[in-house]
Amino acid sequence: MAQSGRFQEIQQTILLLSNHLRYTFSTMEDTISLETEIGQCKNYLDLFSINQQETAILRTNYDVRLTGLPIPPISILTFVENSVKYGLMPGKRLEIKIGAGRVKMEDQELVHITVADNGPGFPDKVLGKLNRGEEIVDDKCKHHIGIYNVLERFRMIYGEEFMFACSNRNGAIIELFFPLREEEGMKR
Repeated sequence: MAQSGRFQEIQQTILLLSNHLRYTFSTMEDTISLETEIGQCKNYLDLFSINQQETAILRTNYDVRLTGLPIPPISILTFVENSVKYGLMPGKRLEIKIGAGRVKMEDQELVHITVADNGPGFPDKVLGKLNRGEEIVDDKCKHHIGIYNVLERFRMIYGEEFMFACSNRNGAIIELFFPLREEEGMKR
């Protein structure tokens, strides 16, 4: 970029990268707001898309009453990073969708968060292990623990009330379900 005189892009890259690094290395809280996490996902995709032929777009659709919902930091961001790493396909623009809503189940209200992409989806072997809550180890004995760690962090907060499902429908989909708790920042 410097050699071709693209100084505005350099400045934008530095700002996006510093925001990303500040968030990933300095977040000390056990939870952050859904809105903050989604903002960091957008920042990450903007950073990724600089100087790339294959860009990614982010679509969000969430209940505005959930903007202050406390979630583990770098949780949805981990799913988005995985979508970029495994979902990009030559000649096809990667689209990542993040949704969050409220669902009534029997006598309680649940939060339903969805992260989906239009990539090739999970390999069958990986999908089965994810849904059984197992760590993923590939043929080269390389551990893939990002999704597993995020699910464990949600389990630590919500215990047995936390549920998730991973599936393939026109790409990879991760769905999280947990009880809606009266928290500061939550709007009824």
